Amino acid sequence: MHDGNYPVNFQLADAWLQANMDSYIQWTLNNNSLFIFTFDEGNFTNRITTLFYGPMVQGGQYADTINHFMVLRTLEDMYGLGHAGNAAYVQPITWCWKTTSVNAENEFEKMSLYPNPVSDFVVISGNVFSSNQTTIRIFDMAGREVFKNSFLTMPVNSVKLDLSFLDSGLYAVEVSGNKKIGRLKLIR
Repeated sequence: MHDGNYPVNFQLADAWLQANMDSYIQWTLNNNSLFIFTFDEGNFTNRITTLFYGPMVQGGQYADTINHFMVLRTLEDMYGLGHAGNAAYVQPITWCWKTTSVNAENEFEKMSLYPNPVSDFVVISGNVFSSNQTTIRIFDMAGREVFKNSFLTMPVNSVKLDLSFLDSGLYAVEVSGNKKIGRLKLIR
């Protein structure tokens, strides 16, 4: 489909996108996942659209310049993988992710964490901690639990956690208590 000498290739690509894109988007939504749609970069003088879609993405248009190495670096960091080739020399994409709850209900809707991206310490705040047991769990993007702390709390509005041990990357934070679960995205 790269060869501009054959316009039928563009027509085939458009037809494929129209027939298949919605099923990928629906799967992304139903599986709390991330969908990335981008084009071949070509040379370094053209501008290529890259779309991120999923519950962890902060909607909007971003004028930041990215390239495929940055997309690869972001995915590598999400899954705790080593950095391949030139991806080792670029920064991951961090500016388009939500920093507040993704699947929150009631008081969990007011939950937040800061600073985000995190350096060493993070504060989780809001009306989320109960007088019953509260559990905070952190998962890497491969779904591996990398942190868990369960504790009895009195009604407080925040808790400070030392996360200096975490590698750079994107993480999911889960706060549970009173039979409710709130989720946040964390960038380290």
